Amino acid sequence: MTDTSPNLKKYYRAPGLTIGLPTKGKYLPPQSITVNQEGGINVYPMRMADEMMLKNPDALMNGSAIQALFESCVPDIKTPALISAPDIDVLLLAIRVATYGRIMELETTCPNCEKDLAFDCNLPNMLSSIRDCSEDNILRLSDDLTVEVRPLNVADISFLNRKIFDEERRLQQIDLSPDLTEDQRTQQRNALFKRMSSLQSDMLAHTIVSINTPEGVVTDSAEMIDFIANAPAPWLKIIDTKQKSLSEGGMEKTVAAHCSYCEHDWRTMVDFDPTSFFEQNSSL
Repeated sequence: MTDTSPNLKKYYRAPGLTIGLPTKGKYLPPQSITVNQEGGINVYPMRMADEMMLKNPDALMNGSAIQALFESCVPDIKTPALISAPDIDVLLLAIRVATYGRIMELETTCPNCEKDLAFDCNLPNMLSSIRDCSEDNILRLSDDLTVEVRPLNVADISFLNRKIFDEERRLQQIDLSPDLTEDQRTQQRNALFKRMSSLQSDMLAHTIVSINTPEGVVTDSAEMIDFIANAPAPWLKIIDTKQKSLSEGGMEKTVAAHCSYCEHDWRTMVDFDPTSFFEQNSSL
């Protein structure tokens, strides 16, 4: 018997738009990204399952929600955990446009008269501000020492957010505990701040890809941590500045705002926090 039921596959979601990454995939593993002839990748609208995942606090905190979102909506990238920081907000914005449309209502407060107001933001205008972030990532620290640095990625940011959340919760427990003396509180706070400092140093070491010396190239992560712990402070400032430069940018994240009450004009920041960025639907 011939199956005459309609084929629904033609109604499945299709790519909503194609964009180029600010980093051009420079920091992704080989063969882990598929681009078209113009260097762009396809971005698909979210499914209901993706929307539900973004409402899961645990999944948002441990980073699995964002990784799952990129895996679903940006299948051209096979390693979503390794997507670099400059590309993250660009992809979140593109996913929102593909899912909900071009216009999003933004709420802000006028810095001049302090009135609350809302206005429509044209999201494709922000996407048009994407800038090249595939800059040179090799640093020369001395005549015989060069360091290759990379930006933070999804996995790094998720790890940092979890650690910071845990330490902030411990700090609250220290402050609220009735069983601690003031000296004990001070000791525990100092230990917490020391862990946070160590975390930042370890993360900086983690973003070093390699160190090139006359004796050879070093790529071992444990040696990177030792290097960061013992290198001269000016070298660490150079590495930290470069890592931050590589991790920031990607596109303009402020938009022009106008207050209808006092006629003040300014630029306001768009918040890409996924807990709120996808909450309010926009329109075509």
